[in-house]
Amino acid sequence: MRARETTGYEDYIAIKFYSNDVNVVLGMRDSEYDVRVTIGDRPLARSQAGDDIRYDAEGNSYLVVDQARMFNIVRLDEFGTHELKISSNSDDFELFTFSFGHYQRTPRKLAGITGWINSVPLALDDLRGKVVLVVFFSVACDDCIQVQPFIESWNRKYGSHGLTVIGIHIPQFEFEKRPDIVTRSLEAQGVTHAVGVDQDGSSARAFRNRSLPGMHLLDKDGFIRHVRLGPGGYTLMEQEIRHWLEDAGADLSGVAFMTQKELEPDPRTFALEDEIRRTRDIFLGSSHNDPEAPDPFFRQPEYSSQPGESFAYRDPGEHENHYVYLQGLWQSDEKSIVHARETAEYEDYVAFKMVGKKVAAILSNGDGTVQRVLITMDGLPVPSELAGEDVMYDTHGESYVKVDRPRAYQLIDLPEYASHDLKLWSKSTGLEVYTITFEANIFEPQPF
Repeated sequence: MRARETTGYEDYIAIKFYSNDVNVVLGMRDSEYDVRVTIGDRPLARSQAGDDIRYDAEGNSYLVVDQARMFNIVRLDEFGTHELKISSNSDDFELFTFSFGHYQRTPRKLAGITGWINSVPLALDDLRGKVVLVVFFSVACDDCIQVQPFIESWNRKYGSHGLTVIGIHIPQFEFEKRPDIVTRSLEAQGVTHAVGVDQDGSSARAFRNRSLPGMHLLDKDGFIRHVRLGPGGYTLMEQEIRHWLEDAGADLSGVAFMTQKELEPDPRTFALEDEIRRTRDIFLGSSHNDPEAPDPFFRQPEYSSQPGESFAYRDPGEHENHYVYLQGLWQSDEKSIVHARETAEYEDYVAFKMVGKKVAAILSNGDGTVQRVLITMDGLPVPSELAGEDVMYDTHGESYVKVDRPRAYQLIDLPEYASHDLKLWSKSTGLEVYTITFEANIFEPQPF
C-alpha cells in the first residue's frame, strides 16, 4: 500500500523475475488510479505488454485500476530475467501479490495416454473454446491427495461455466500402474473429473511438468496461462480460473469466489536450525539413498542400498530430524524398505522424528494380506485427538493402521506445530514403507 500521494512517479516497487508472464493483484479503496509499468527504466514494448497494459500519448506503458483484481502486465515470447518496476502517484495504490506464469504461445497436446477413467477419451484440440485445467498427480502422492478437494470444488463450481478438468495420473511406484489400485483410490478420494492414465510420463514431459501435483491452466485458445507446481496457491489459481472463464465469455456474477481459509506456513517451517525446521519428506527406497550421495535419509552405517539385500538393523537410540532409523530385519528395495521377518511380538520398527503438523506414509501390504501396523508417539499410543484419519484403536488402547492396499495413510494430525518421536512397528513379513511426508500448514476448502 502506498503511504503518500505525489505529483510524479518517483516512488516505485522493483522486482527481478525469470518468467515470460507476470500478473499482479492490485486493490482500490476510493477511486480509480493509474499504475505505470516499466522493464528496467523503459516503457514496455508492445511485444512485451500484457493484456491490461495501455499507452499514453508519450508512449508510457500503464494500467488503469478501476477495481480490485488481478492484472496481466507482462507477456514475453521467451523466458528471461528482467527487472520490473511499477509506480503510482495515488495514495489509493494497494499491491497484494505478484505471480509469474508460464505463457505458451504454442498449444500443447496430451501424449502417452493409455486409458481414461470417468470420461471418454479427450483431446485438447477438441476443447478449444473451453478453459482447461490439466492436473498431473498420482493416487499415492500425499500432496496430490491434499489438492484433490480443491480440484473437485472447481470442477463442480465451474464445470457448467466452461471449465474442463483433466487429471493425468503418473505412477511413482509399480503398484500405481495397476488399474484396480488407481480406480479404487480415485473412488476413495472422491475424484469425479476426467483422468487420463500416463504410465511413462510422456504428457508431463510435453508440459515440462516437474512436480506432483502440477496444475496447468489453459485458456480458450489452448495456451498455458498459469502454472502451479506443488500444493498451495489455491486462491490465486481460482482467481486465474475465473479470469480466463470470463475472458471466454462466462458470466460468473452468480458464482461465489472460494471462501476457504488458506493459512500461511508456520514461520518455523523454514528455520535454519535442523531440529526446528519442518521435517523434509523421507524416501526409503535405495534409489534415494546411495551412501555416496549427499545427505541420504539413512544415518545408520550398516544401511545397504543394494536392492533385495536384507540386514538386521540396530536402532542407535538417538534420532535426528530429517532422517529415518531401522530396528530389526529389513530388506532394501528400489522404492521402499520391506519388513523381512515374522515375530511373535512387535519388535521391529521404522523410527523417525516429526517436526510439523501432519504426517502421512505410503504403505503397502506386499503379499496382499492385511497388515496391522502399530504406531507410537513418544513411546506411547497416539492420543486420539492427535491421530490422523487412518489411525484405529484396539480394546487395549493401542493405536494402529490397517494396511489393506497400497496407498497413503494419514497418521498424525496436530492442531499446532510440534516435535514428536514416531515409530511404525511390524511383526509380519511383507510390509513395504515407501515415503513419509510432513506438512506444516493446513489448507481446507469450505463448502459452497
